[in-house]
Amino acid sequence: MYTFRSGGSRTPQSRNRAQCHLVLGWDGTVREPVRLLLGFGSKVVIVAPEKPDSLPAGAGFVEGRPDDPGVLRRAGIGEAEAVLVALPVPEARLALAAAKKLNDRARLVASVQESGSGPALRAAGAGLAVDAREEAGREMVRLMLAAEPAGPPRAGK
Repeated sequence: MYTFRSGGSRTPQSRNRAQCHLVLGWDGTVREPVRLLLGFGSKVVIVAPEKPDSLPAGAGFVEGRPDDPGVLRRAGIGEAEAVLVALPVPEARLALAAAKKLNDRARLVASVQESGSGPALRAAGAGLAVDAREEAGREMVRLMLAAEPAGPPRAGK
């Protein structure tokens, strides 16, 4: 587990070995989580039909269908501590079912691709369904309403 300090640095709280995480599918919302996980020293493997152009350096890649058990085994599903699914709902359901069947210990997180699909993803096995746009919007409003300004002091103050 890591905690963040101001300035974006992190401190390991309890870490004996690098964690392994799989990302099933790819879209713009998962690039940043992958980059952060790599920065924490985690092993990250992307499973997708095609190698993403924006794949961060250090991330592994396995070409294939994210719901194919053989592909998931090649990617390391058995050692994965968490799986992030970034697929449209029909494909996400299949990928979540396959991941859960092959590793029932892994935390399953889904990136919401379609508005209102969070409940369907949770019903398919995701422990958490995150809509990155909604989360970013909430964070921006929180920062806008914060008691202290977030930025350099204004001239003359």
